[in-house]
Amino acid sequence: MKPSFYIIVATIIILAVFFLTYKLTHDYTLAIGVATVSATILVPITLTTIKQRESLNREIKEKIYAVVHRQLEAFLQPASHTVRFDSNGRDLSISWDWNAIKNQEFHLAYRIPKDLFKRLKEFTEVLSRYKDSFTQCVKEILKEMSSRVKNYWASGSKEVFYVEIKVRGKGGHFSFDMFECLFLQKDIRKTLLEFRLKNEAEAEIKCNFLNGARESLYIEPIENKVIEFFEELFQHIKEKSENYKNLVSSRESAKDLAHQILKSISPS
Repeated sequence: MKPSFYIIVATIIILAVFFLTYKLTHDYTLAIGVATVSATILVPITLTTIKQRESLNREIKEKIYAVVHRQLEAFLQPASHTVRFDSNGRDLSISWDWNAIKNQEFHLAYRIPKDLFKRLKEFTEVLSRYKDSFTQCVKEILKEMSSRVKNYWASGSKEVFYVEIKVRGKGGHFSFDMFECLFLQKDIRKTLLEFRLKNEAEAEIKCNFLNGARESLYIEPIENKVIEFFEELFQHIKEKSENYKNLVSSRESAKDLAHQILKSISPS
């Protein structure tokens, strides 16, 4: 609560003491005296309470709000919502653990507003569903991609586990993240054009499908075939995968909650 709240409460109590004393005694001087004594007692208590509350608020801002704000800002960055299929890491780069913050700063966490506490709990639950959907979606992508690679090019080959897409540009070869287009709902051709302009890359992209041991299963050097392959793959995932639909839905819910929480904890 704001300091003005405590001042108003103290003022009301002092005035109430004055009017009650005057009503009972009809002695104006006595009423003033009793009210003055009440003020002498209440003012130091009120000032101490205000200082304690301000100190508590500072602790909450430093140890709760600052951490939550930093993690939510990172969550809202686009890079947090995609993974690369040319590396071992397939986990979302989202740092969030409200339960750890709550347990570490137990005496502070339960002093924040109830509606904010409820939103933080809800965000944690939605984010958990989002991560689960993402993990399952990645498995579906690998399975479907493996099946299509076998049908299109490398019949009887091992399962696809890595995909390397490179294009030669000014200063060397650059990796193009095709799966960013799926997870961030971008158009492949437009994104590739922006990538070319950024890296001054004029050569066609080449796609290398690899197994779990990073052995090449098939290399497709014709750019248009690569693009068509992934356009069809991504369209299939968007239309048929319940995990992908849940991923998109839970991500939007999490983003909405993140914005609400940030608005609540940001200075007005």
